[in-house]
Amino acid sequence: MKILHVYTGGGEIYGAERVIYNLACEQIKSSMSPEVVYFKRSGRNSFLGLLNDSQIPVHVVDSRSRLDTSAFMTLRGICLHSSPRILHSHGYKGDIFLAILKRTLRGPAIISTKHGSTEATSRASLYEHLGDLSFRYFDKVVAVSEYTKKKLIELHVPDGKIEIIHNGIDVSSFTRAGKGSLRQALGLEEGSKVVGFIGRLGPEKGIPYLLEAADTICRSTRGVYFILIGEGILKEETEGFIASRGLNDRIIMLGWRRDATGLLPDMDMLLLPSLTEGTPMIILEAMAAGVPVIASDVGGIGEIIEDSRTGLLIKPRDSGAIVESVKALMDDTGLAERISRNAASEVESRFSARRMSEKYKQTYLSLMKGTNA
Repeated sequence: MKILHVYTGGGEIYGAERVIYNLACEQIKSSMSPEVVYFKRSGRNSFLGLLNDSQIPVHVVDSRSRLDTSAFMTLRGICLHSSPRILHSHGYKGDIFLAILKRTLRGPAIISTKHGSTEATSRASLYEHLGDLSFRYFDKVVAVSEYTKKKLIELHVPDGKIEIIHNGIDVSSFTRAGKGSLRQALGLEEGSKVVGFIGRLGPEKGIPYLLEAADTICRSTRGVYFILIGEGILKEETEGFIASRGLNDRIIMLGWRRDATGLLPDMDMLLLPSLTEGTPMIILEAMAAGVPVIASDVGGIGEIIEDSRTGLLIKPRDSGAIVESVKALMDDTGLAERISRNAASEVESRFSARRMSEKYKQTYLSLMKGTNA
């Protein structure tokens, strides 16, 4: 079965990119034939490097703008030449393009996965909205959480067209090992506590509330450090806040790191105070690595974390709740250890990449019967 994944993201490796990568790897293991159409833009293209390193077949399409006519025609040519049985979109540009192509392509089933929204700029939000409107032309739309399904229904996507498939990870690659050398590399004292954040520095991630909480904790508690890994439109604002508070040695920005998830064992807890989410991959990865998670109870996060058993849930936009939760995990080692054990077990049983891939395969086969692909 040939599957053509149409990826139209930003090129760095965040949640959606890891979903595509994990899914393609599992599909290869199960004798399917996944290929990726990669819309290349200026700047870093780390995800393309990961695909190439893993020998996942890639069709590279130069993309100059969000809705590039030349890129659309190139995609059309790839689809006609490759003759995939499944066209699987990941991102609003692919959603829009495939909705248009559906009128001219005969045979392949067309499916989209609705990942989280960035809400980065009003212009980006407009294009995401156009992508959402295109779902009515798809054979199936995958929601990564119950919350995402409710949002799709609000967009008038028929209930029967929506399938819920939670994201999955390669659990074995996150089995917790001993702490690495990050503390030594950063010159942190022995016995210090590290609160980590890994993700896009965008408004949807609740960065201002994270910074407010970090400011409070750093001024009241010694030996606590906040490590921020990632880049985004709030990078300069974040750097300005840290400098204005004189906290450059306590809130440390590492920028984008290809080895970001490999640094999880160096963290005593992971913090994700998001305002909106689907099913965050980084939460699953931290849980698998045995790192206690503090996360906002938004989107599909409550479907992953059971409060005080597999993580700590907080209200969004509440820096005070962040402070209380961080201190709770620092002060109660028994709580942190119980959460760590429970979370690792939960991910292995419910959120493996193999389980995710099998559910997608069942969905593909069902669609092929319906479209005679």
